[in-house]
Amino acid sequence: MRTIRNLIIILSILGTLGYIVVHFGADFVANLTMDKVREGMDLNSEELNGTKTLEKNPELQAFLADVPEIDQSSLPFDTKEEAVKKLAPKFSIGELQELREYAGTSMTEDQQEELLNKLKEKLTKQEIDAVKVILYKELYQQ
Repeated sequence: MRTIRNLIIILSILGTLGYIVVHFGADFVANLTMDKVREGMDLNSEELNGTKTLEKNPELQAFLADVPEIDQSSLPFDTKEEAVKKLAPKFSIGELQELREYAGTSMTEDQQEELLNKLKEKLTKQEIDAVKVILYKELYQQ
């Protein structure tokens, strides 16, 4: 009986610690990811006012063109943290590392197309729209 009680206590502690790591770790990973993306886009805080960013990057402009028409009430997530929690399990560790590397370098058109195809394979249209909305809000600091 004593070993069962100790096992239950240990599992409860591990479960609680796991929950804390997942809950607060998602916020940390989301902020770290956005910082890496900003660094990869060669943006500093003065340039991150949306207009300059979109003027400098026509691909980003095209990607975010339909954001004002997106119905935000039907999106699966609203924040960076929720996006990380819901999307991270859909990608392998290798794919996440590859995405991080892409964010840290200038991407060729082939790499951009490959990345977009991977996202379309793994994510639903609603999830892609939610990512667009989050990126748009980050760029315009809304």
